[in-house]
Amino acid sequence: MLFRSYPEALALYQEAHELLRKAAHGGPLPPDRAVAILSSLGRVHDKLGQPGRAIAFLRDAIPLRRRQAQGSALARGDLGSNLSSLGAVLAAAGQANQALAPSQEAVAIHRQLASTNPLFLRALAGSATNLANLRRLRGDPAAALPLLREAVTSEVLVLQRQLPLMPRSEEHTSELQSPCNL
Repeated sequence: MLFRSYPEALALYQEAHELLRKAAHGGPLPPDRAVAILSSLGRVHDKLGQPGRAIAFLRDAIPLRRRQAQGSALARGDLGSNLSSLGAVLAAAGQANQALAPSQEAVAIHRQLASTNPLFLRALAGSATNLANLRRLRGDPAAALPLLREAVTSEVLVLQRQLPLMPRSEEHTSELQSPCNL
Protein backbone atom coordinates (compact mmCIF):
# COMPACT_ATOMS: atom_id res chain seq x y z
CA MET A 1 0.00 0.00 0.00
CA LEU A 2 1.14 3.52 -0.65
CA PHE A 3 -0.13 4.93 2.62
CA ARG A 4 1.90 6.29 5.50
CA SER A 5 -0.06 4.25 8.02
CA TYR A 6 -2.77 1.62 8.25
CA PRO A 7 -5.17 4.04 10.02
CA GLU A 8 -4.77 6.42 7.07
CA ALA A 9 -5.43 3.57 4.63
CA LEU A 10 -8.46 2.50 6.63
CA ALA A 11 -9.95 6.00 6.52
CA LEU A 12 -9.46 6.25 2.76
CA TYR A 13 -10.87 2.78 2.02
CA GLN A 14 -13.87 3.48 4.26
CA GLU A 15 -14.46 6.73 2.41
CA ALA A 16 -14.24 4.94 -0.95
CA HIS A 17 -16.64 2.28 0.29
CA GLU A 18 -19.13 4.93 1.41
CA LEU A 19 -18.85 6.80 -1.90
CA LEU A 20 -19.59 3.57 -3.76
CA ARG A 21 -22.65 2.97 -1.57
CA LYS A 22 -23.94 6.48 -2.31
CA ALA A 23 -23.26 6.09 -6.02
CA ALA A 24 -25.25 2.86 -6.02
CA HIS A 25 -28.25 4.73 -4.54
CA GLY A 26 -29.03 1.94 -2.09
CA GLY A 27 -28.68 -0.76 -4.74
CA PRO A 28 -25.90 -3.30 -5.02
CA LEU A 29 -22.36 -1.97 -5.22
CA PRO A 30 -20.58 -2.29 -8.58
CA PRO A 31 -18.80 -5.64 -8.05
CA ASP A 32 -15.60 -4.78 -9.90
CA ARG A 33 -14.95 -1.79 -7.64
CA ALA A 34 -16.45 -3.18 -4.46
CA VAL A 35 -14.34 -6.34 -4.40
CA ALA A 36 -11.05 -4.45 -4.36
CA ILE A 37 -12.25 -2.16 -1.57
CA LEU A 38 -13.68 -5.03 0.50
CA SER A 39 -10.46 -7.04 0.17
CA SER A 40 -8.36 -4.02 1.08
CA LEU A 41 -10.55 -3.21 4.07
CA GLY A 42 -10.11 -6.80 5.23
CA ARG A 43 -6.32 -6.63 4.96
CA VAL A 44 -6.14 -3.25 6.71
CA HIS A 45 -8.39 -4.36 9.59
CA ASP A 46 -6.17 -7.43 9.96
CA LYS A 47 -3.05 -5.25 10.17
CA LEU A 48 -4.79 -3.06 12.75
CA GLY A 49 -5.48 -6.11 14.95
CA GLN A 50 -9.23 -6.21 14.25
CA PRO A 51 -9.73 -9.81 13.10
CA GLY A 52 -13.53 -9.79 13.39
CA ARG A 53 -13.87 -6.89 10.99
CA ALA A 54 -11.16 -8.31 8.73
CA ILE A 55 -12.97 -11.65 8.50
CA ALA A 56 -16.28 -9.94 7.70
CA PHE A 57 -14.83 -7.87 4.84
CA LEU A 58 -12.83 -10.79 3.41
CA ARG A 59 -15.90 -13.02 3.51
CA ASP A 60 -17.96 -10.34 1.75
CA ALA A 61 -15.33 -10.10 -1.01
CA ILE A 62 -15.14 -13.82 -1.78
CA PRO A 63 -18.49 -14.27 -3.61
CA LEU A 64 -17.62 -11.27 -5.79
CA ARG A 65 -14.16 -12.74 -6.45
CA ARG A 66 -15.76 -16.06 -7.42
CA ARG A 67 -17.91 -14.32 -10.03
CA GLN A 68 -14.91 -12.47 -11.42
CA ALA A 69 -12.78 -15.64 -11.47
CA GLN A 70 -14.86 -17.33 -14.14
CA GLY A 71 -12.71 -17.33 -17.25
CA SER A 72 -9.85 -15.21 -15.90
CA ALA A 73 -6.63 -16.67 -14.51
CA LEU A 74 -5.68 -13.36 -12.92
CA ALA A 75 -9.05 -13.11 -11.16
CA ARG A 76 -8.71 -16.76 -10.04
CA GLY A 77 -5.35 -15.83 -8.55
CA ASP A 78 -7.01 -12.94 -6.70
CA LEU A 79 -9.68 -15.33 -5.42
CA GLY A 80 -6.95 -17.66 -4.18
CA SER A 81 -5.19 -14.79 -2.44
CA ASN A 82 -8.44 -13.67 -0.79
CA LEU A 83 -9.11 -17.21 0.42
CA SER A 84 -5.56 -17.52 1.74
CA SER A 85 -5.90 -14.21 3.59
CA LEU A 86 -9.21 -15.30 5.08
CA GLY A 87 -7.69 -18.59 6.21
CA ALA A 88 -4.72 -16.84 7.81
CA VAL A 89 -6.91 -14.33 9.67
CA LEU A 90 -9.28 -17.07 10.86
CA ALA A 91 -6.33 -19.14 12.10
CA ALA A 92 -4.79 -16.16 13.89
CA ALA A 93 -8.17 -15.47 15.50
CA GLY A 94 -8.22 -19.00 16.94
CA GLN A 95 -10.68 -20.38 14.40
CA ALA A 96 -8.39 -23.04 12.92
CA ASN A 97 -11.23 -25.39 11.97
CA GLN A 98 -12.98 -22.67 9.95
CA ALA A 99 -9.65 -21.67 8.38
CA LEU A 100 -9.01 -25.07 6.83
CA ALA A 101 -11.45 -24.98 3.87
CA PRO A 102 -10.47 -21.54 2.50
CA SER A 103 -6.77 -22.31 3.02
CA GLN A 104 -7.01 -25.61 1.16
CA GLU A 105 -8.96 -24.02 -1.67
CA ALA A 106 -6.37 -21.25 -1.98
CA VAL A 107 -3.55 -23.77 -2.34
CA ALA A 108 -5.53 -25.76 -4.92
CA ILE A 109 -6.23 -22.63 -6.98
CA HIS A 110 -2.66 -21.37 -6.84
CA ARG A 111 -1.24 -24.84 -7.52
CA GLN A 112 -3.38 -25.18 -10.66
CA LEU A 113 -2.47 -21.69 -11.87
CA ALA A 114 1.26 -22.15 -11.14
CA SER A 115 1.31 -25.42 -13.08
CA THR A 116 0.65 -23.47 -16.30
CA ASN A 117 1.95 -19.99 -15.46
CA PRO A 118 5.07 -19.33 -13.36
CA LEU A 119 3.77 -15.87 -12.45
CA PHE A 120 1.61 -17.61 -9.83
CA LEU A 121 4.50 -19.38 -8.07
CA ARG A 122 4.87 -16.68 -5.43
CA ALA A 123 1.14 -16.83 -4.64
CA LEU A 124 1.45 -20.62 -4.35
CA ALA A 125 4.37 -20.21 -1.96
CA GLY A 126 2.33 -17.85 0.23
CA SER A 127 -0.83 -19.95 0.32
CA ALA A 128 1.14 -23.17 0.90
CA THR A 129 2.98 -21.51 3.79
CA ASN A 130 -0.32 -20.34 5.30
CA LEU A 131 -1.80 -23.83 5.03
CA ALA A 132 1.37 -25.37 6.50
CA ASN A 133 1.16 -23.00 9.47
CA LEU A 134 -2.49 -23.95 9.92
CA ARG A 135 -1.65 -27.67 9.81
CA ARG A 136 1.03 -27.11 12.44
CA LEU A 137 -1.40 -25.14 14.63
CA ARG A 138 -3.88 -27.99 14.38
CA GLY A 139 -1.25 -30.40 15.67
CA ASP A 140 -0.33 -32.04 12.37
CA PRO A 141 3.31 -31.11 11.65
CA ALA A 142 3.69 -34.12 9.32
CA ALA A 143 1.09 -32.57 6.98
CA ALA A 144 2.84 -29.20 7.20
CA LEU A 145 6.22 -30.45 5.97
CA PRO A 146 5.28 -31.20 2.31
CA LEU A 147 3.52 -27.84 2.10
CA LEU A 148 6.61 -26.05 3.37
CA ARG A 149 8.73 -27.92 0.81
CA GLU A 150 6.31 -26.84 -1.90
CA ALA A 151 6.52 -23.22 -0.71
CA VAL A 152 10.32 -23.24 -0.70
CA THR A 153 10.47 -24.94 -4.09
CA SER A 154 8.11 -22.34 -5.53
CA GLU A 155 10.21 -19.48 -4.12
CA VAL A 156 13.40 -21.04 -5.53
CA LEU A 157 11.77 -21.25 -8.96
CA VAL A 158 10.76 -17.58 -8.68
CA LEU A 159 14.32 -16.62 -7.77
CA GLN A 160 15.74 -18.66 -10.62
CA ARG A 161 13.52 -16.76 -13.03
CA GLN A 162 14.55 -13.42 -11.51
CA LEU A 163 18.24 -14.29 -11.48
CA PRO A 164 18.88 -16.07 -14.77
CA LEU A 165 22.61 -16.10 -14.12
CA MET A 166 22.15 -18.13 -10.95
CA PRO A 167 23.81 -21.50 -11.55
CA ARG A 168 21.44 -24.39 -11.75
CA SER A 169 22.58 -27.70 -10.45
CA GLU A 170 21.44 -30.44 -12.81
CA GLU A 171 20.88 -32.89 -9.98
CA HIS A 172 18.51 -30.49 -8.19
CA THR A 173 16.81 -28.95 -11.21
CA SER A 174 14.54 -31.95 -11.78
CA GLU A 175 13.33 -31.69 -8.18
CA LEU A 176 12.44 -28.04 -8.71
CA GLN A 177 10.66 -28.33 -12.03
CA SER A 178 7.18 -28.74 -10.64
CA PRO A 179 6.01 -27.71 -7.21
CA CYS A 180 3.17 -30.21 -7.63
CA ASN A 181 5.53 -33.21 -7.58
CA LEU A 182 5.94 -33.02 -3.83
